[in-house]
Amino acid sequence: MKEYNKYVRKWQDIAIKMNEAMQKDDFKLADELMSESVEAYNRYKELCSYKGSNREMSFGELNQMFESAMPTLFKENKKALGECARLIKEDSNLRSAFRFIDALRKYNCDGDANSYVNECLSLASSGIDKKSFKESVEKLADKLALYEVGGYKIDEDESKYFKACDKVLCEDKKLSNMTEFTNAMNSISSYIEEHKAPIRESIKSMDVMVEELGKKIANMSEEEQSLVQDIIDFKAPMVEDRQRRLLEKLKGECLGIIGGLIEGANTDELSGLNAIKEQIEKKDYCKETIVLDIANLLEIRDVLMEK
Repeated sequence: MKEYNKYVRKWQDIAIKMNEAMQKDDFKLADELMSESVEAYNRYKELCSYKGSNREMSFGELNQMFESAMPTLFKENKKALGECARLIKEDSNLRSAFRFIDALRKYNCDGDANSYVNECLSLASSGIDKKSFKESVEKLADKLALYEVGGYKIDEDESKYFKACDKVLCEDKKLSNMTEFTNAMNSISSYIEEHKAPIRESIKSMDVMVEELGKKIANMSEEEQSLVQDIIDFKAPMVEDRQRRLLEKLKGECLGIIGGLIEGANTDELSGLNAIKEQIEKKDYCKETIVLDIANLLEIRDVLMEK
């Protein structure tokens, strides 16, 4: 694919150098170049598969893949970050689907999940053109593939959940599809009920999050180190006002840095920076997710401070 010609050119350059090395019987260099050529070929082959594999994904899967790639795109390709964020924001179908998914992942009610899903669907559907919804999702899939975002692995239950979300967003409920539509709605309700915010936090690998916090502790202030050490050791009491202060402090630092970047940003960069800003601003204190939230903000701060 012409989008990835840089890898073809890289392979061609390596082949020329390898020919020169072989002419000189420099087999050590030739072996190194052979390894590089295989890497370039495998990367090209992998990227060429992204358009097809991305088009098989639902909006929720694509959005999750994009959110996971945001820190890397911010460091390496702000234009890509801006274009993808702008596409989601400006395409009514994608914007409405994002709001639907976002509302579902915030579910933490004691009431009936079915009622919550129905209400969310009713509100989101007003912004969706069901005839062009799949086309919009394909545009996002292709845009992500263009900027080398793909190959994202997602577990089977989550994949089924996101595909059920696409189904209810792009199909009208009719007598002819009542069974399938109802099953999809029930599937969504069951999933969000089983993955309420506190439960979702406990499912995350605490060991991995603690390890990441431990790696970052050397670059923290004394107050940050004290609280994070409490989290790591599970010994000292978790005082909520200290947690809140640290969360707000990290949010403030990130927003301060990103505000400066926005002032000097060009059009391509602006949408991506605003997307990250919105992601930070949405983080409110939640006792059950404080570890994940702190780890996430520390990662975002590290990326921003490199700019």
